[in-house]
Amino acid sequence: MASGTVREFDPETFALDKYIEKLSTSDPRTGIGPLRKMTVEPFDPRALLETFERSIQVLGELAERNQRRVEKLEHVCAKQEHEHNGRIAELEGTYREAFEEFQTLEDRITYVATKVVHLGDQLEGSNNRRMRAMEAIDLMKYLDEFKTKPRPNLIVFTDPGRKLEAAALINKLQSLTAELPNNDMYAKVRRHIFTKYAETEQLLVNEFIESLRSLDSRRMKEYAVALQPFGKGSGQVVTEYIHHNIPIQKFTSVDEMVVKVEKLCKKVYVQVVDIFDNAEVVMSKFIQSLLERVLQKFVDEDLGPLMASVNERERYLKRLYDLYVKMMELHGKLGKYEMSLDMAYLAKLMRVVLFHKYLSNYAEMEAQHLTAVTTRTLEVFNVRMGISRKRAAGPGGGGSAGVQGRPDETYVSMEVCTNVLHEAKESIRRASAVSHKLPLHTSEYDLAAYPRLFVVVDKLVESHKMSLDRYVGMRV
Repeated sequence: MASGTVREFDPETFALDKYIEKLSTSDPRTGIGPLRKMTVEPFDPRALLETFERSIQVLGELAERNQRRVEKLEHVCAKQEHEHNGRIAELEGTYREAFEEFQTLEDRITYVATKVVHLGDQLEGSNNRRMRAMEAIDLMKYLDEFKTKPRPNLIVFTDPGRKLEAAALINKLQSLTAELPNNDMYAKVRRHIFTKYAETEQLLVNEFIESLRSLDSRRMKEYAVALQPFGKGSGQVVTEYIHHNIPIQKFTSVDEMVVKVEKLCKKVYVQVVDIFDNAEVVMSKFIQSLLERVLQKFVDEDLGPLMASVNERERYLKRLYDLYVKMMELHGKLGKYEMSLDMAYLAKLMRVVLFHKYLSNYAEMEAQHLTAVTTRTLEVFNVRMGISRKRAAGPGGGGSAGVQGRPDETYVSMEVCTNVLHEAKESIRRASAVSHKLPLHTSEYDLAAYPRLFVVVDKLVESHKMSLDRYVGMRV
């Protein structure tokens, strides 16, 4: 008998043709399929029809049974949905009440917090007034001590562990004396306090120097902060710090100097930001001192002897160019540590401090050098070609060339032109570097490039004029 289950009729796996084939072969009386060997009867269509009818009946019963189960499940789901909706409605009411309670509680907390803050402000104001009153009483006591004794034996000044507290106290006393009437009655106490003020200031400076020598950044910061109200002492510790970090060794090359100066600025920058509150000002003073005491000394030692020697003019100009380019590269690297000055001002400062005396007559020296080099190039060529320059007497003082040589020789030399143009190119390259981004109305250095052009044109014209004179002389 045919039977079926819900799993057998799963829509994803159910195949109608396979199911019919299964029904057809499940009854041996049909004479179909592997069971036909169990009987000798031939194919019987009625038996197959009966099999199909029984299967349809079974499927109908299965469908009715499944339908009853579905209806039962739908009834259970509807009941559970109704109960769930009821619980949701109850919870919504409960949550609404809880939210209202929380809102009321929040308003109450805000009100109480406002009262507490107001009370705290009042208490703080009262406490501040009380503290100021107590501080004023203490200051008056200390003032009385200084009124009678030049160096009162106060524990705050004698205890080595209370130096910072003593510095704050003497600053307040010094400020207080400025408010006292300017008469003989308070002259003594004012003098005594100022003496102690100066002693305390120097003591803090000495402590800072000791911390600097021991590389104790924490103590250096403490004393630097304590010395801020002391105008003179604050500047003194900055000066001591800068002098301590300025290198005293000599550099073997400009590349070595650039590398070491950059590393030094990086190290000092980290320390300055950590120690000083006015790090921008300190770093600015450090870099300016570095320019004046290290870089300027290096430049003067390198360029000074060359500048004084007339025979070293070409070497001097090339060295000046090399140093200038290297210093401008260093300027770009130092710019990130020079926090209080912009890059343009730093570049101008480096030009003024390091190269002012070398650039003041740079245009004239460069023009003289180019004239000398190009003249020497023409003279060498003329000697090699056997050309002599003579002045003939006549109206206007015009010159003529007296030459000896073969008629078929040319006296317009590509080599001479190339050498002259090369020297001019190098000269203009140096001039354009040292006058980079300087407006014409603020500096004469920009004019350095223009005489080069006139020198080049003059020498090239002279070379071609001599060739023309030679040609005319041979024709005559």
